[in-house]
Amino acid sequence: KRDDINKIFRLQGSKTLKPLEAVFALSFLNKIFPKNPISRKYFLYEWNKKEIKEVDVVPGTAFMISKELFLKAGGFDERFFLYFEENDFCHRIKEIGFELYMIPSAKIIHYRGMSTKKRDDINKIFAKSRFLYFRKYFGFFRTCLIEGFLRINKSNLLILFIFIFSLFLRFYKFPERMYFIGDQGWFYLSARDMIIDGKIPLVGITASHTWLHQGPFWTYILALIFSLFGFNPLFPGYFSIIIGSLTVLSVYFLTKKLFSEKTALISSLLYSASPYILKTDMAPYHTTLIPFFVSLLMFFCFKFINEKRNYLFYIFLFLGILYNFELATQVLWIPVILIILLFFIKNKNLISIFLNFKYIPFYVISVIFPLTPILIYDFGHNFNQTLKFAVWIIYTSFTFIMAPANAHSFNFLKMSDFLFKFYSNLLFPDYALSYIIVFISMAYLIFTNIIFKKINFSIISLFLFIPILGIFVNKTPSSAYLPIIFIPLFITIGLLLSKMTEIKLLNIISYLILLIIIVIGFYQTIFNKSVGDYQIRLRISKEIIDLAKGQKYTLKGIGAGSEFESFRMNYQYLTWWLGNEPQKNPKKIKFTISEEKGIKLKMN
Repeated sequence: KRDDINKIFRLQGSKTLKPLEAVFALSFLNKIFPKNPISRKYFLYEWNKKEIKEVDVVPGTAFMISKELFLKAGGFDERFFLYFEENDFCHRIKEIGFELYMIPSAKIIHYRGMSTKKRDDINKIFAKSRFLYFRKYFGFFRTCLIEGFLRINKSNLLILFIFIFSLFLRFYKFPERMYFIGDQGWFYLSARDMIIDGKIPLVGITASHTWLHQGPFWTYILALIFSLFGFNPLFPGYFSIIIGSLTVLSVYFLTKKLFSEKTALISSLLYSASPYILKTDMAPYHTTLIPFFVSLLMFFCFKFINEKRNYLFYIFLFLGILYNFELATQVLWIPVILIILLFFIKNKNLISIFLNFKYIPFYVISVIFPLTPILIYDFGHNFNQTLKFAVWIIYTSFTFIMAPANAHSFNFLKMSDFLFKFYSNLLFPDYALSYIIVFISMAYLIFTNIIFKKINFSIISLFLFIPILGIFVNKTPSSAYLPIIFIPLFITIGLLLSKMTEIKLLNIISYLILLIIIVIGFYQTIFNKSVGDYQIRLRISKEIIDLAKGQKYTLKGIGAGSEFESFRMNYQYLTWWLGNEPQKNPKKIKFTISEEKGIKLKMN
């Protein structure tokens, strides 16, 4: 039974919808000031419903028009699926010189919203039709301005706040907090040589196994940044923190698509203020872009599951792109393949469509295209980056399975300790409460998978647990592997806290955790006096330049890690940027750098 049955609907007819009317009548302003004169005039609130009234737009709910006039006006614009089709049609009726009237003697009963409430995309349809209407009559630029204002609501304001908050946390005193290790210096030098000498590298820095290399894409990005903005070492850092903030938005939109608005807001807020994420975003490195691309890859997998064939092309393309940023991202092939198989098992009738021969070349090209530099390199280097790497992955997996029990126990303890330290810094700096929240979140994700068996939970689980298993199989506690799991992990935590807000005894705890994270993120940004190693290394580099006094010199390192050539490459780049790069051949002036107990410089 409806409470509003037999009641006169208040809104019957309106004036022409123009930008000014839209700003006041269709935006949040109408909720704050419902009696504003522009809205009242547009909606014709003062119309006496007992009298015939001329209007600019009659409601599409029910109207009468002659067939001859309908055809003369061009009929409905079929681009309007629902909503605003009457605004458009009435606009054209008036343009050819006719008038429109509301007639009180004509009555209907209309059960408003009975069909639209069955759809979950009605808001999207409404916004799309509104955009189409304004673009048709007021141009693209004005439409973008109007839509930007009309789409302001509580959720949009919250995500805007989270985005601005993330930018603030990352930009505030950024030069003082940037990290700059030797491996970063390798990419900086590679990008510099690419610009100055025209040397285009086909691979990146060597991996933990020296016969393997990372991909070259980070070098290409750095070269583009240097060519546009100069060789200042900070510019790539500004790029990385912008990408980090954009990843906050990608977390929001991905989580909203998979789950709910509330979960999306919580997950993006957690990501924006995480101490660990803040640290990684302020270190321009080849792993910087991984979370952003992983979020897109997960989105494409979700779209593919919803029978969008074209997204299979993007899935393979982004797997190839991710290979260029970190070899460990190839573990993502496993969840992707499982998702594709799951789709085909549930939709056997679509296998022939998706695997049509004419589409196979496009799938192959989508993988090969981002790997082109690596493939060119491999033809002259025994196919180390492709075939040998694939064989090595199989061999490593086999040896892990066949390893004795005591070896498994040692590896489990070592990798668990590594992940514990990571989890403990994820939400709060150096605090075990983070680990507890993460552990409960993952347990909750497993539970929901078992109970609900929904594809959105399955996607998160596959992208989270398989890479974690891959970290154990690889047996190397490297922080470079962790960005792969950032996105699914924060969505998992967001799912738990979102669920807690729905439980009476736990909702206060959930919001308290979020508040504490915001406060800690703000406090760490404003009052933390720790200095990133970039500033320390820059100071050491300036000392080298001053002591060298324009003469040629050599630079070497001592202590842990100094056996690797990349150990001193960050200093090499900084001293080059400052005007006096070290020489390879021995010189009379020699500088030695130790980083074991703080960074120390010694002149010989």
